[in-house]
Amino acid sequence: MRRSTSPLIKSENLANNALTDTFGYHACNRKCIVTGGGVNMSHEDTHEYQELFTRQLEKLRQQKGVSQREMSLSLGQAAGYIAKLTNPKNDYLPRMINFFYICDYFNLHPKDFFDEGVKHPELINGIIMELYKLDETQLTHILAMIQDLTALHDKQKP
Repeated sequence: MRRSTSPLIKSENLANNALTDTFGYHACNRKCIVTGGGVNMSHEDTHEYQELFTRQLEKLRQQKGVSQREMSLSLGQAAGYIAKLTNPKNDYLPRMINFFYICDYFNLHPKDFFDEGVKHPELINGIIMELYKLDETQLTHILAMIQDLTALHDKQKP
């Protein structure tokens, strides 16, 4: 087994097509090749991540109710920047710093950007930020309200 120079890469197991970082997380579910401190994924894997990025970017942009042009300009980019990112014919992802600016634009932590299960991540993040300002008694009341609302919602489901 070959060791990588990357601090995050612990081992490569090509027999199982698994790559595990130092925390034991599965980093790639397909064949990945460790090269000089980085991971090269297959074209199919890269395309899958690009599609996920595009879906999430478009969903969040539409929820915010802004045009591609307006968002591009708000990010300090050329007017066609978001159109370029979301064009399925392009094999293009933003630079990491631009991805952080995109997350900031939506008031999201980067880890929340790719969570497709969250319907309104910007609202949830806003609620969480406000919760940090409350004391224990207020948090207890909020938790009870949320539990009541979810119980009511569960009863209304067919």
